[in-house]
Amino acid sequence: MADHAIEALAASSIDEVVLLGRRGPDQAACSPQKLRELCSLPGLTVTVEGAELDGDSEISAILRDAVSRDPDPLATKRLVLRFHAVPTEVIGTEAVTGVRIADEVVDCSLLITAIGFSTLALPDVPFAEDLGRIPHEDGRVAPGVYVAGWAKRGPQGVIGENKRCATATSASIIADLESGAVPHGGVRPDFEALLADRAPDAVTIEGWRRIDEVEVAQGAAHARPRVKLVSVDELQAAARADEQREREAS
Repeated sequence: MADHAIEALAASSIDEVVLLGRRGPDQAACSPQKLRELCSLPGLTVTVEGAELDGDSEISAILRDAVSRDPDPLATKRLVLRFHAVPTEVIGTEAVTGVRIADEVVDCSLLITAIGFSTLALPDVPFAEDLGRIPHEDGRVAPGVYVAGWAKRGPQGVIGENKRCATATSASIIADLESGAVPHGGVRPDFEALLADRAPDAVTIEGWRRIDEVEVAQGAAHARPRVKLVSVDELQAAARADEQREREAS
């Protein structure tokens, strides 16, 4: 977590968060691992409203375990997971004061919406309107045209899933290159010059490794896995640190 987020949370006076889900726990599009970690936070009481936790999903099992625990007498924070709750109105004029759900108003001072993601259709690229994503086979839309991420599988999954998704699509690209489905003449000798001209801010894998090294080194100084760089300027500077040192040396 970035330092500015940690500082804001440490200074926050929020003691209750109400999470509204339009459907039930078995349809919750969240990461089971992250939900399990959330429900295990010390000093937090988790309650579930609006749903029976009798489903077979991993989400229901995690929530059954969370609500069955003995209450922590020292808990100072409360998380309310309210399912089958469809917001119909935001209350407030100058600032948010509540959210209406059917005939009930939930008082709140901060409203964060997370209502989904819609993939945009691209010119000359097939698009499945009913699914809201680009149709494909293992990431291959057509030889020479590929898709990854939410445009490929819909708005679900976390970083780990995105890595697996990108790996599968990369395998399709490599297979098409090797089979000749996509013609190529090897690595273009002027590729780096072309990249520098068309995308001067592009970060190569070597640049990404330098960013990783900087973040891990900053984290080691604070007994953390890493301290993330959060601005584009910081990321670009870290990615090009070796280039800067070479210029200064010359």
